[in-house]
Amino acid sequence: LASADTLYLTGQPLDFATLEAIGSGARRPVACEMGMGRIGTARRIVTDRLATGLPIYGANTGVGSMKDKLWTADDLVEFNNSLVRAHHFGTGEPFTLPIVRKAIAIRVNTALGGYSGCSPELIDALLSLLERDVVPVVRRHGSMGCADIGLMGQVAAVLTGEGEAWYGGERLPATEALKRAGLTPYRM
Repeated sequence: LASADTLYLTGQPLDFATLEAIGSGARRPVACEMGMGRIGTARRIVTDRLATGLPIYGANTGVGSMKDKLWTADDLVEFNNSLVRAHHFGTGEPFTLPIVRKAIAIRVNTALGGYSGCSPELIDALLSLLERDVVPVVRRHGSMGCADIGLMGQVAAVLTGEGEAWYGGERLPATEALKRAGLTPYRM
């Protein structure tokens, strides 16, 4: 349901004023229909290929040094959850809540371009965090050479009920924050 505080993410670049409004919680991002259509199209390409059993890096194969390990369709839930656990790391002080909100919005907006192959359900789950203001605790330092994998891994971990998140002014275990917000852990 759109309101005055709704901001439609389209996959087009976001300006600083828009990001500030998202970060402060003044605007609630939602995905535009066309962007979600692009995500659905890209996801169908991935799932069609997965059905053939052919390897897709990071979708049914490991990553990095495990890139040659092929996972079966029956093992993909375990694989995806293990991938999140393996990349859920960070040290140091946590980022501020506005920065984490912006990072989630940027990730969603990027996916709306239709090139990631992620599921529409994942986008809905990320947007639900922003809608309910469940803000993952994301520590500032990941690892050298891995860009934002460890940092975004901390966001993904909260989706699955692991790690910590801010909700209602309290820092809580992710499962409790999700429960209080009326959300259930996402199954990768």
